Amino acid sequence: MSERSLYLPALYIVEHRQQPPVAPGRVAELVGRTPATAIEAIHRFDDEGLVDYEPYEGVELTRRGREVAADLHETYVTLSWFLRSVLELADCEGRCEWRAS
Repeated sequence: MSERSLYLPALYIVEHRQQPPVAPGRVAELVGRTPATAIEAIHRFDDEGLVDYEPYEGVELTRRGREVAADLHETYVTLSWFLRSVLELADCEGRCEWRAS
């Protein structure tokens, strides 16, 4: 799984749960990585114009970043639906959090 498909949807989800800017540690927690690893990815996304990052303030998706993250999130939701509905894999009944392997 690429950094983009891991961190951007996580940031997208967190931004929907709380007002940005978001602490990088919260994103790291959601994807099961260390805050330092998340900050490295966030710096790259900042260089690409996908996020605005201010140390000690937090990170926020840019308009372009939000579009990319929304597409990735939609893909994740579609695949999740396919795995549960079409392949009839067991649902975790609300006890699961989205985590990358």
